[in-house]
Amino acid sequence: MKPFVILIGGSGSGKSTIITSFTGCPSRNYRGLVKDQSTKRQIYVIASSPQESDIPIEDFTEILRTVHRTRSVIGLVAAIQPTYPYRHLSLEDIVQAAQTNGNFSIFAYVLDPAYSKNGMIDVVDTRSRLNNLEVVARYLDARRFAHLNASEIRSTVGIP
Repeated sequence: MKPFVILIGGSGSGKSTIITSFTGCPSRNYRGLVKDQSTKRQIYVIASSPQESDIPIEDFTEILRTVHRTRSVIGLVAAIQPTYPYRHLSLEDIVQAAQTNGNFSIFAYVLDPAYSKNGMIDVVDTRSRLNNLEVVARYLDARRFAHLNASEIRSTVGIP
């Protein structure tokens, strides 16, 4: 099973900063493969949440299938806002697509507290939504240095 790491938080909560530290992706709105030059392994990154930067379900499903079938791609990392959109992908859409389109272990990290007060979310509601999807919520304090949170994700997920 390949890991699918999702960082959940509001706008400005620190999701992209942690993803950049975790993967080495070149920008906060990056979407694509990041390659480790020493091992040649790759990880697919969606650093800006699908709620901020639209991604149709068909495109997201194709990303999941590509990650699943490509041997050199070790997993997927995505930023997600736990909003209730009607035109963009929801938390439920994203998790259910991962549960049905590949063999993924889902690691959900809720940023609580967020880096800034603007990025705060309803943590109880988010935990309930994840429980309904049978996904365990883990928590990261986004006020910490991003590299410390990235190290915690690495140790939990098992990606060196």
